[in-house]
Amino acid sequence: MCLTYVQDDKLISEALFSGNYLGLTMFEVIRDAGINATGWALLPYPLAKSALEAGTLCTLNHELVLDSHHYRYVESDNRGVVAAALLNKVAHCLATLRQSEFS
Repeated sequence: MCLTYVQDDKLISEALFSGNYLGLTMFEVIRDAGINATGWALLPYPLAKSALEAGTLCTLNHELVLDSHHYRYVESDNRGVVAAALLNKVAHCLATLRQSEFS
């Protein structure tokens, strides 16, 4: 399963490995589909953490497990000061959380 979005009236998929994929538009939906055994996906750790702890999701032994996969967001070409500050705070929070989990 992979993240999919519309850009210039075209459906764009982030399928990295195959032409055989299920494209979904939100990480939460992708996570829930994984919990329901629909397939496998790359997910941001904070989103999958509780499902991993509960045993409803598991990690696969794959080279991409330790790579950073970021949340995606939609923005205009003109990002304001507040949006930029919030984006920086979220990125810092996710990076700090990820580092503390591996320490």
